[in-house]
Amino acid sequence: MYYIKAKFISGVIGCSVELERRIARLFHLLSEKVEDRRIKMLLRFVARESENHAETLLDIARTLSVEPMLSLTPKMCKRYIGVMGVKALNRYSELCNRLEGGWKPTIEEILRLIDDELMAYEGFVGEELIAEVLYKMLGEISHETKVEILLKEIKDDENIMEEYLVL
Repeated sequence: MYYIKAKFISGVIGCSVELERRIARLFHLLSEKVEDRRIKMLLRFVARESENHAETLLDIARTLSVEPMLSLTPKMCKRYIGVMGVKALNRYSELCNRLEGGWKPTIEEILRLIDDELMAYEGFVGEELIAEVLYKMLGEISHETKVEILLKEIKDDENIMEEYLVL
């Protein structure tokens, strides 16, 4: 029973790390495209926090002696993070590719993108994935490590970042 949960947690953590890394990359790339120092600072803040969340998830995996599956494709992640998670992975990649290809969105386009799409994905990562999947499963197998506190902190950070992104 523990092996099945550990394997599933390994997939959830691996895909969650990839989500956080992709959103970090996206917000970093967006920050490079804007001139406004305040917006640039805010976008970089979200990028750093997302990267910190990825590292925290990896630390949790190490604490639980679970090897995260870090080389899963978005299609393979569907089992672990669902359709919404896969849509987020694909959309983050698409936007990063556009930005790296020379797309320079206006401030209005960035704000619309954040409002229309990224807020929904960030909410999914922060609330659905962390709270509903990881928090419950890890709580069942790991009472002594208190990883639940770290997961709650990530969830709370995601909620705070959502508030920052309402520009």
